[in-house]
Amino acid sequence: MPRTRPVRFQVETNVMRVAHFAYVYLYALVAGVFWGTWFSLSRSRAELASATFLEVGHTMIQNLGVPMSLLISLSIVVNLGVAILVRADVQC
Repeated sequence: MPRTRPVRFQVETNVMRVAHFAYVYLYALVAGVFWGTWFSLSRSRAELASATFLEVGHTMIQNLGVPMSLLISLSIVVNLGVAILVRADVQC
């Protein structure tokens, strides 16, 4: 007869999987926004006038200020949650 895992273990494993997915997804979003804005502006820097480049850069910073502050804060909270879950899993 095969051994089955306790329901508690299965629930904890599912919670860990969801937490890891959220952790990776949020950090991918943060990295994508930082890299995407740098990549999009750096390629056209030579073609834009300095004033236009600065205006576009300032507009992007203003548009991304609130969403990125929320996204980074949420990423840190999820990161701490995953660290707590991993530590609790190791101690068991």
